[in-house]
Amino acid sequence: MTPSPSSGRDPARWRLIGQGRRQSRPRTVRLQLDVHERVVTQALEEIKANPTIEVGGKFLGYVEGAFSAGNGWVAGLANLRVTVVAYMDAGPGKRRSAVYHYSDTDYQFRLFQEIIRDYPDLLFLGIWHSHHPNGLDVLSDGDTDTGSTTVNNPGHEQDFLLSSLAVDMGGLREGRHFVFLRGHQGFLEIDPSSVRIVGGPNPVADRLAEIAQRLGGLHAERPEDPVDQQSAGTAWMTTSEGKAVLAEDRVWLTELGGMRSFLRSGSLVWRGGVEVAGIPAECEYTYPAGFPNKPPVVDVRSRDGGHAVRFTLPAVSRRREGFEHALEAFAALVRTAHAEQPANDGPADQSISDG
Repeated sequence: MTPSPSSGRDPARWRLIGQGRRQSRPRTVRLQLDVHERVVTQALEEIKANPTIEVGGKFLGYVEGAFSAGNGWVAGLANLRVTVVAYMDAGPGKRRSAVYHYSDTDYQFRLFQEIIRDYPDLLFLGIWHSHHPNGLDVLSDGDTDTGSTTVNNPGHEQDFLLSSLAVDMGGLREGRHFVFLRGHQGFLEIDPSSVRIVGGPNPVADRLAEIAQRLGGLHAERPEDPVDQQSAGTAWMTTSEGKAVLAEDRVWLTELGGMRSFLRSGSLVWRGGVEVAGIPAECEYTYPAGFPNKPPVVDVRSRDGGHAVRFTLPAVSRRREGFEHALEAFAALVRTAHAEQPANDGPADQSISDG
């Protein structure tokens, strides 16, 4: 994508409402993380079996060493050895698509309660999931919220929480491994040199597979998830071109802060709060079901419904420029309405399209 010129833009005309988080490279820390090859193999099998939807699970294993997220946490992490021996699959009630992954938590709770009867020292260590359908190599805002909420839950036993990301068909072996700390904002990345794939007998994984099969989880002999009705509209996300588009757009969308992605009626949508010319508004950036043959659409609407702009991008290659043009058009609409209309006039609505 050719970067659009920034001259003429007035950043003060709008700002994204919310936490304004930027996706930057997290700080790297040392923590000896050993992942059993059984975990890596099982995760890769799930990824290959589900090329168009995210997959994942919850890590189980052991911790050697004591750790507190208070003073001296850097040295404390470096002295830990965390061993992941198995993971709980997402379960029969999971919900997954190309951009989200929700586990069956009731199933996972039952699974964990049964496995710790045989292995009472076994710990819940964290989460892994994949971004292989969309190629995003960072944790999303939703992933960050989940990690922060979990590690700060009083019921979580450790002062840390692992969060591993499989970006592509390389799986966890070639993925990125992050860690959340209790009481700390954001997350850290574990130095790749501190991560090892280890072998050997794995009775925990064997027993977990037996329980999972009985409870109807991953190891039960049954058909995989039916094809999501929305998958046809998001098939482009699995192509090399689609992954490049998502990676490029995510950079500038997350620079704005507060934008989050979700699926709606077969289309991928980014949504965030915007303040334009002093008016709180909602902004949506939609890849239609026919993308990339059909260009994205930007909708900006004041929260009271008084002002609205819809802009169909003139070309797929001018996505950021089109997004900013829609914000400028909305700002102009609001300024004109304030200058020309009495304060008690009815709502003004305008739709524009270059498509």
